[in-house]
Amino acid sequence: MRFQSPCTPIHPRALLFPLVLFASACMATAGGSAEESEVQDTLDELIERTNELETFHIVYDTEVTKKGEVKTGTTELVLSEPHLGFFRMSVEEGFAESWIVDHVWYIRLSGEGWKMIPLPERAPASELLDELCPPAPNALGAGLVFEFNLVEQPEGDGFSFSLSINDSRTSRSCVLGWLADLKGHVAEIELDGGELVRRSAHFEMRVSREHGFPTLIVVRNDEETVSLRLRECYLNEELEESLTYLPDAARDAEIELKFVEGMDMPPAKLARRRAAFKRVSEALDAGDLSWDLETRERWSSLLVEVHRGLVLAGSEGDRELGEAEIGRASTWARECSQTVMTAEDRTSLEAEIAEVRAEFMGLLRRAAVAYQDSLPALDPEPQPELFEVELEVMTELAEEILVTPLMASFDAAMDNALDGTPQ
Repeated sequence: MRFQSPCTPIHPRALLFPLVLFASACMATAGGSAEESEVQDTLDELIERTNELETFHIVYDTEVTKKGEVKTGTTELVLSEPHLGFFRMSVEEGFAESWIVDHVWYIRLSGEGWKMIPLPERAPASELLDELCPPAPNALGAGLVFEFNLVEQPEGDGFSFSLSINDSRTSRSCVLGWLADLKGHVAEIELDGGELVRRSAHFEMRVSREHGFPTLIVVRNDEETVSLRLRECYLNEELEESLTYLPDAARDAEIELKFVEGMDMPPAKLARRRAAFKRVSEALDAGDLSWDLETRERWSSLLVEVHRGLVLAGSEGDRELGEAEIGRASTWARECSQTVMTAEDRTSLEAEIAEVRAEFMGLLRRAAVAYQDSLPALDPEPQPELFEVELEVMTELAEEILVTPLMASFDAAMDNALDGTPQ
């Protein structure tokens, strides 16, 4: 099956891997419920049809305009089921290439050689999510997901827009991730002939109602603009060998250890958080999951798996600062206790230590709150009860990982200082 559209240049901007741009947070709101129902039905049909794709080769004409300078190039997306896919972007002097083949990620950027990164096994949080919200009967198994993501940034700083290919080790709702994303923004989508359109003053995305791929993506800001305009769309056709054979240089690349170590770092954990909230929220909205004590406890267990590593990573600096504060407080208490002290003096010193202890505990708990406040917003916003449990989980983890160990260290240091025990 083949779809083609003419190449009509417009002003764009494309960053290489990852593609990140910022757009306005002011989103247009579409019409009434009848149109929203038609949009929803269209997206459901597109997801069902595109989930049956075994191959595709999509080509976009890409333009970058920055301070009046225009650069042109192409962006390609390729899928060959079950476990091969890639995207390739080139804009005149720069390029980026990202392949996933049999759970191994290969990337190459301008001026650099190939890097190979084995992808991690399925995370325990994903297992718990499937137990809490079993995949739909028509859900896809593990495999590749292509995404054009538009995510609101904290502090009202606009949107982050990215192109990515991901290796999902859990069940997938779709191969084309932007279709699932659009389902969360039905009220913002307009029908324009054969296209679904989501746009704001600085962003526009048009998706074909015939085949489900974007026909146009444009993001503009003060200094630069990027556009991807569909040129060619080949579905379920035999692919050329060059599109299904990983280059020898990539196969021979050495494993990039720093990437391997970072694969389960905060960005991956935050992605699991986002996926968990999305699926559970949708299940509650659809009535497929009831909010009761059992659901609450299972949701809590899932969030513990999601947040434990995040709290550990996020509190590392606070733990170091806390230990330094304990050292200073211990030195002060030891110097005071080594002077000739009456019983009244010692009582007074113990009272001062109690005040320092209270201030120190308050400092640690404020650090825990700062971590909670740093979590990115979720769009669309899930049910309040899901956030209430998350707050409880993060508070308990902060107590376990940060507050309790440091307070025990503080108490031991003060006891030693008062007893004259050497540091």
